[in-house]
Amino acid sequence: MRQRLQVMLNSYDWLSRRLPTASEREYLRRGELAIAQLSKQLDLLVDALRLHQQATTIEPVRVLLNPLLSRIGRDHEEVANRKGLALRVHPTGVAVRSDPILLDVMLRNLVRNALKYTGLGGHVLVGCRRRGPRVCLEVHDTDIGIPTDKLN
Repeated sequence: MRQRLQVMLNSYDWLSRRLPTASEREYLRRGELAIAQLSKQLDLLVDALRLHQQATTIEPVRVLLNPLLSRIGRDHEEVANRKGLALRVHPTGVAVRSDPILLDVMLRNLVRNALKYTGLGGHVLVGCRRRGPRVCLEVHDTDIGIPTDKLN
């Protein structure tokens, strides 16, 4: 379903560069907004379904981070390109013990938020860092961030 929505957005983008009048482009812009909203709703629905399935059984297993991070990068690449952002996923050979579905949902949410709030020409970096025996998954962006008083 995501691919179909992406094809529609790409078609709208292509068409918008070929329409001669502002009123025609406005109709197209409305369609693009509707498709973008459908895409966001689909993401939220998928996340909710995944969380619902996992609600009763959280079982940590060995999760290779590189395939997970790569998949998230590929899934968000088009959004980043459309917004004029550079999205980079740093490759890693690290594995962690976690619930793979919950980890996927959390990381996708962080990446979506970073892309949503980072301005034109910004950068989003996704990766991990070893801290002794622990691994920290990190999403960095060039946005202004969350005000300190809103962090709690």
